[in-house]
Amino acid sequence: MVLAGGFFALGVLMFWFTRQFSYDGLQSFGTGFWPRVIAAIMMFCSVLLFVQSMLSKDPAKDEVVIDWKSAGMKRVYLVAAVLIVFCVALYFVGLCPALLVMIFGIMWSMQERRIPFLVITPVACSLFIFVAFQVLLKVKLPAGILFQ
Repeated sequence: MVLAGGFFALGVLMFWFTRQFSYDGLQSFGTGFWPRVIAAIMMFCSVLLFVQSMLSKDPAKDEVVIDWKSAGMKRVYLVAAVLIVFCVALYFVGLCPALLVMIFGIMWSMQERRIPFLVITPVACSLFIFVAFQVLLKVKLPAGILFQ
């Protein structure tokens, strides 16, 4: 129930922080449309989670046992570290180089060890995002402070 309340509050904050984004209704979505859609979905799901938690009568569900040293949790720690490195790399070198690091790191943490896939997939994804957004859609991608 605490998580449901936290996610509901996060959805409300998303609405609050996007109030200055342009939104002209369904004729012209603007930059505020998708963040508000995501916030609404998050609030709806958190209400469902809260109701489900209130109606749950099984006492065995209240017992949550987490093995903090299991292989699955180590993988979670590794993915969290990869995402932190991605955020730092995004700040310094920009989106496309940071995506290379993130995609490689997530693939490695998910036990992918085939070298061709570990090289081709991050490069192809970063190249696709660069071409689709920077070249075709003329959207300026974050460049990072080292390349500005």
